[in-house]
Amino acid sequence: MAAVTFQTSAHELRKEQRPITFWADNNNGRIGRLVVSKGGLRWYSGKSLKRHRFLTWSQLEKKLPQIAKLTS
Repeated sequence: MAAVTFQTSAHELRKEQRPITFWADNNNGRIGRLVVSKGGLRWYSGKSLKRHRFLTWSQLEKKLPQIAKLTS
């Protein structure tokens, strides 16, 4: 499992701007990418360009307590 740390200054996402993309790789190659936009988050597994999972910001907010329990 990879350990990832990322920190940036506040960045307002505007509708007309391109989303921010994070590429995830491990020793075996690309495991996916996370696309962060004003509308929400999209996770593309592996090298997929079209199939993704989408969460709006409100859906993510509801899931964060469950995620926090898994990591504690």
